[in-house]
Amino acid sequence: MEEGKIKLIGVNLYPKLEVKKSLEELYNEKEIKPVRWAEMFE
Repeated sequence: MEEGKIKLIGVNLYPKLEVKKSLEELYNEKEIKPVRWAEMFE
């Protein structure tokens, strides 16, 4: 870990808080399909 070969968030790897993503960048309707997990129990 000291050499930087292993990355641990909060130890030697930190998020870039100044970088903001838009809703369009975070959510792609073509990749995520709606699923009703409880449908088989209804």
